[in-house]
This record gives sequence, structure tokens and C-alpha cells, in this order.
Amino acid sequence: MIDTDITKRLTSSLKKKGMKILTSAAAANFEKTESDYRVTANTPKGEVVVEAEEVLLSGGRGPVTDGIGLDEVGVEYDRTGIAVNEHYETNVASIYAIGDVTGQWMLAHAASHNGIAVVERIMNFESNINQNLVPNCIFIFPEIASVGLTEMEAKAKDLTINVSKFMFAANGKALALGKSEGYVKVIEHEGKLAGVHIMGPHASDLIHEGTLAINKGLTVRDIAETIHAHPTLSEAFVEATLGLHNEAIHMVPKKKKKIKVNNFKPHTLNQRAMSNMDIVFLCCCEHKSYKIFILRLSIKILNKKY
Repeated sequence: MIDTDITKRLTSSLKKKGMKILTSAAAANFEKTESDYRVTANTPKGEVVVEAEEVLLSGGRGPVTDGIGLDEVGVEYDRTGIAVNEHYETNVASIYAIGDVTGQWMLAHAASHNGIAVVERIMNFESNINQNLVPNCIFIFPEIASVGLTEMEAKAKDLTINVSKFMFAANGKALALGKSEGYVKVIEHEGKLAGVHIMGPHASDLIHEGTLAINKGLTVRDIAETIHAHPTLSEAFVEATLGLHNEAIHMVPKKKKKIKVNNFKPHTLNQRAMSNMDIVFLCCCEHKSYKIFILRLSIKILNKKY
């Protein structure tokens, strides 16, 4: 499933490029004219007619189980696919099914790892492949990639999560490539990464670090303490992860509750007089990060006359 934030962002991006998008529209009629094609669609707002030079019909994917002899050998299946257990075994001993015919992850890389797991089982090897964690990529411009928990899924399960985004517009490599559109979004649950969703340059490549992090149960600290080369796109993943704890370097800190400082007096803090350095230090600790922009903000506050 693609995170709704990405679908909204992509829709806006495509519209800015001049594309017209009709959602919840059912094509009712296709007509070939002398110069182009005419498509009639039913939408919530009524009938819409669209004319175009070409028409691409994308009907989705489904398992193809006809003509492979399933009935003859007694393998159970229905319109959603062949029934298998967690080891991809069918109801008939020694017959396995992998990939699209199972109706599960209809992706080539998922099918490949299904096959590896089956072969390892046949050879009595223990397979540790996490078949439930599969990166999903959409190869368009900008690229989209997703793995793990989405924000909507978390809300549906009533999970407590922490979410952070880092924009590619603040990433040096993305700016150098001229492809700064999009962002990296990460979701944390119970102290560990649970979901990564990317829209932007080389998203299909960057998603694998997120997949590894989720699969191995890595924490924000695990990633923060791993040096990433500069300038690279993967720095955006680190920054997004650090943003979960408000520690990202190239991201404006999350807004906190405003505190009125009119007529501020140093002794009101901890009931004792404090030096300027003490106040600067407290500001740094409050944000859990020694960032230059926080120091500058603290100095500006100190320079004010109360």
C-alpha cells in the first residue's frame, strides 16, 4: 500500500505538470474518431468525455491459473489464487506455488524470494527470509518506493507512532541532480523503524536501507551512529530518521508550545540566577541537539532587553 501523503503529493505534482486527473471515474465507452480517441467516463460529478491521441488501458493484475492442471492433481484454488501455507505448500504434498499465482505480493522480486524459500525448505535448510516485508516501487518521475507500515495502517490498528519527513529540497545531491522534488518519510513504532516511504530521485534504490532497518529492528540511534557519505541522496534517509527525535541537522525543528517571555527574569528558571551560557545550554538540551541555528536563536533571545 502506498502512503496517502505520497498519493496526495504525486497528484499535486502531476497537475502542476499539466496533467488532468479524474479519480473515481469508470470508463463507459471508447470511440475511435478520424483523428484520435474519445473516452466517455462516469464520475461522481457526472459524465465526462476525454479526447486523446492514445488510450492506455491498465486493468491491474491477477493470478493466471487456467490450463496448468490444478484440477487434475487436486490443488485447491479460487479466483484470488492458489491456496498455500507459510511455506508455499499447497494442499497436495510435494506441490508448491510461488509468485503471482498465490495472489499475494505480485512482484518479481517477491516471487524470486518465494522460490528461494521453497528450494531451501526442500533441501532441509532453514529459511530466514522475511516474506512479509517487501519493498514496493513505482517507476515514474518522480520515483516512488514504500516498505512496511503506512500511517493509515497504523491508525487503523490504533498504534502509537512517531512520523518524520525530510524534503529532498534540503539535500545537496538532489539539488545538484536538479531533482529536488519529494521527500523521505519514516514511521517509528515502539522505538524502532516500522515504515519508510519515499517520493523522489532514486527512491527505488534508497528504499533498501529502510527495508534492512525495519527487517533488523534498527532504532534511530543505530542509524544515526552509522556514517553516511556526503553528498549523497541517502543522507535524506538519515535526516528523516533523526527528525523522529527532533535531531535532524538540516531540518527546522518541530514547533513546540510557545512560551511567553515578556518581562523574563533569569532567576525564574530553577529559582536561581543563571548566566547567559546556562540559558544557551538549556536551549540546546531542550532540542536534544547542538545545532548552530539553535545557538543563534538563543543568542538573539539573550540580546533582547527584558
